[in-house]
Amino acid sequence: MPTLRDQALAPLSRADAERLLPQLASGRQTLERRVLRARCLKYFESFDLAWAELNEVLPQIRSSPRSHRSTPRATR
Repeated sequence: MPTLRDQALAPLSRADAERLLPQLASGRQTLERRVLRARCLKYFESFDLAWAELNEVLPQIRSSPRSHRSTPRATR
């Protein structure tokens, strides 16, 4: 079963968004859940809500340690 982080980063279809959004509306709002919720909202053309959600988590993403990345970034 994929982890929440894998789900947040994986390709998302509209059917997946319809299935996941009700589950993401309640419960503990981790960084991964908030990113996934914003991606789901985008499919329902709730761009303002999705943008607001992503703007709120941006500082958390920028300040998180990079050691959790599974693949190194390409160098120029």
